[in-house]
Amino acid sequence: MDKNLPHQQNIPALPFGVIIVNAHSNRLVDLRPLVPELLTAIPTATPGTWVRVGVSQV
Repeated sequence: MDKNLPHQQNIPALPFGVIIVNAHSNRLVDLRPLVPELLTAIPTATPGTWVRVGVSQV
């Protein structure tokens, strides 16, 4: 639930992709609706990139 991860880490240097999940909380009731979007994002998270899924304002 770290909202500032892209600003805290050198993501372009990572040997893997990062998916940032924006949810109202880390409760299952808030995360479960994001699963379809998360599954779509997984193939696009290539090494050194980050992808954001979920609500835009948390």
